[in-house]
Amino acid sequence: TMFDESKIDISKFPLIDAHHHLWDLYGDHYPSLRSVEQGGKTEHVAGDYLKIKKNYQIKDYLHDTKNFNIVKSVHVQVPYENKQDEYGDIKWLQDQTNENGTFTLIEIEN
Repeated sequence: TMFDESKIDISKFPLIDAHHHLWDLYGDHYPSLRSVEQGGKTEHVAGDYLKIKKNYQIKDYLHDTKNFNIVKSVHVQVPYENKQDEYGDIKWLQDQTNENGTFTLIEIEN
């Protein structure tokens, strides 16, 4: 008999998301995500990414992945600039994971 893909429930499979990003654009610390008015670009090696130039926090990620059984995930760092607090993005990410209680932070520098 042939395998029937329509009978697969993807929500049952444990998945590891091997690459995702989170960011909070407050403070303008992500140069690659600046608006055009702030000196940012409209194009990226991945194409037009104007639609993602908005906050994307753990609550957004959980909403977007709610139909999947994500058991682990790897956050990949977005270039970050803050002379007053060079580890501010990592602290923010840790706060995000602490508030959520489901994730352990794994940070990969890009």
